[in-house]
Amino acid sequence: MFLFGITIYTPVIAQTVWYNDCASASVGWGQEGARSNAGKFTIPAGSVATQLTYRNDDPGGIYTRNTVGSAIYSVTQKNYLSNPATLPPGDYWVYASGKPGATAKLCYSLVKTGRTYTGRSYTSKPPVTQPPVNGSRSTLTRGWDIFNDPLSSGNVVWNISGQNLQVSFQLSGAKPDHSYTVGAHLFNRASLASVPQPKQFGGYAVGGEGTISRESKGAYVVAWDFGQLNTDRGGNGSARFNLPVPPGTYYVQFTVRIGGSGTCLTSRGITHGCSVVYRTGNRFAEQFETITIPGGGRSYTSRPPVSQQCPPGPHNIRIDRRWKGDVIVSVPDGVFTVPQGCQAIINSFFWQDGTPGTGRSTQIGKSNIYSHTQQLYINAPNAPLPEGIYTFRIDGHPNATGHLQYKLVPTAGTPIGQPQTGQSTGQQPPVPQPPTTVDDALNIFKKARDIFGK
Repeated sequence: MFLFGITIYTPVIAQTVWYNDCASASVGWGQEGARSNAGKFTIPAGSVATQLTYRNDDPGGIYTRNTVGSAIYSVTQKNYLSNPATLPPGDYWVYASGKPGATAKLCYSLVKTGRTYTGRSYTSKPPVTQPPVNGSRSTLTRGWDIFNDPLSSGNVVWNISGQNLQVSFQLSGAKPDHSYTVGAHLFNRASLASVPQPKQFGGYAVGGEGTISRESKGAYVVAWDFGQLNTDRGGNGSARFNLPVPPGTYYVQFTVRIGGSGTCLTSRGITHGCSVVYRTGNRFAEQFETITIPGGGRSYTSRPPVSQQCPPGPHNIRIDRRWKGDVIVSVPDGVFTVPQGCQAIINSFFWQDGTPGTGRSTQIGKSNIYSHTQQLYINAPNAPLPEGIYTFRIDGHPNATGHLQYKLVPTAGTPIGQPQTGQSTGQQPPVPQPPTTVDDALNIFKKARDIFGK
């Protein structure tokens, strides 16, 4: 039988992988003996978890297995699941079985399902709360060096935007009111004993590289750190970075160091904060994140106009010092990036202390701009700032405010701000001094009026 003027479309299911994730559980000692510490995870609405893999390691050997069995509990359905092939949206717990010290790990691929017809696509778009396809989400676990510090949950979400790596760290239930340093270690996947190629990355080089051994495995590592992550009184905190990374393919494990700013600079012999307390990949030199930054080689694509490479602005940063619990913090955090091939020229600066009459200034000081790339404060802040990641900082009482305005221009060989030699990377900016004469005060008032009147 022939059909005229009618096209029959065969529906197929299209799946888009958002990211791969894992949840871990363990068995520890409780008040009444062995107690299972469940791993909690969520499958978001409009998605399905597939390609489930499970491994239960029991030091007694009785419960060592690779099958899920009834190790997954559905909070939504309020029952244990028996060897599920997929997991629909909802909240779940995964359990480990065995003697104290037993561990379990469940890994899965999160996909978005939609209906597609030949010749016309109706695949729905992932919600904006999820990372894009060219990225991943990995769980942070305890180690390589410290295994007994608190952590309810933690993860790293990264994606690639052009030639930049956007990466976010999230900690819950870690040390309260603590400053960590977050970053990445580079590996050579083909030969763990060989130097990674390439060796460069985003952030700043810690200064030490070579073969180290952790968790009964050795590998050659190159360490790069991004900056700090500060937790609140509940041990919760997050940090986000937008890093210019040279083109190439990198095999990395993201890491969280126990120390804050300036506590791990091995090139200067500072190592007391270098111990890794949390890491992706579950174990040392395993389950690398594969990050490929496009570019390199010969390119025939047209060069973007200067206005797109270095958008002139003006760019404004305003921060306020406020109480967060029992700690004074800057809101927002004052971090800004000078893109590759650009430099920043500061237009104006204004600072006022939170207690009236105790201090104002329109002259930027030597400790107001911190370079994460160089790990130093900038000694000549009014000179152009080279490409890199910076933090604009102010000091003073609660409710102190600061305003920085800068513009971006292409790099043209002009002199740059010089690091302040001998200055501690953890040093806090000094409180600017108040004017000493009436004329000084009037000059400050006139400059402030000119700045904020524009």
